Order: sequence, then structure tokens, then C-alpha cells
Amino acid sequence: MGDETVVLSLDHLIKRGLRFDYQRVEEEQRYLRGQLDVVKQMRQPPGRAHIFNIRHDLFLPDRPENRLLKSALMRVCRTTQQADTWRLSHELAGLLAEIPDSIDIQTTSAMAQCPSDAHYQPVRPWCELILGQHMHWRCMGKTHGISLLFRWKSC
Repeated sequence: MGDETVVLSLDHLIKRGLRFDYQRVEEEQRYLRGQLDVVKQMRQPPGRAHIFNIRHDLFLPDRPENRLLKSALMRVCRTTQQADTWRLSHELAGLLAEIPDSIDIQTTSAMAQCPSDAHYQPVRPWCELILGQHMHWRCMGKTHGISLLFRWKSC
């Protein structure tokens, strides 16, 4: 029940579209793209004059919240036992393949460092629950959380 809700929430988010950011890339290429780094180009030896030092921006989905979403989804992929959830989670994992893995999921500040975006609000509590590997109990203050109910099978 919980895994299915997580995957469906993420599916809805992906259909609405993930947020992307521009990232600056400085590299050497055989062609001009973006802006020429004149200072590096002038310091280059004469034998490498055909290589251009360039700077340009790439529009990538590599954002902290997308990395954490992917980490949560990969954990669901590994642990789910329902066939429909397994299929959908692996399908979504294929769509998020270009996003690198998050390296800072063990700290509680990983989710706090992500900007508060209303677009990600429906899946944020699920990510905190899955990546934190703990259940939320009663809290004081302005903490908003989710709860999961499981069927209890008596022996």
C-alpha cells in the first residue's frame, strides 16, 4: 500500500514534469559552443590551437530534490513485492536514469537543503519517510507528516 502510493505520486510528478536547472560547464572541445575562454585559449601551446577552451550552460535535471527522488525510487524498486508497483517503479527508474545518485541521503539535512517547491510537495513526505527509514510518531509543533496503515495478520 505504501510503496504503491509513493510510486503513483512520483508518476504524477513526472507526468507534470521535473524541474531542471542550468549548470555551467567548462571544457575543451574541437568546436565552438557557448563562450570562448580567451585567457585559457591564449595560454595554450601552439600545437593545441585547434582545441577550444569553452564555457556553456546545460539545462539538466541534476537538482538535489531530483537526486533524492531517484534514491527513494531505487529503494522502492529494491524492496517492493507487488507486481504492479514493481513494474511502474522500474519504468520510472528508466525515466530517471540520467539523474545521478544522491550521495547525501543519510543525513537529515539532505531534504532540508532542497528548496521548498510546491511542485514537489506531494512526494516530499514520502521521500523523507523512505530515505529516513523511520516512522513518524506523534510530534509537537508545525510538523506535517504522513502515516501508513498495514493489515495485521494474526498467527
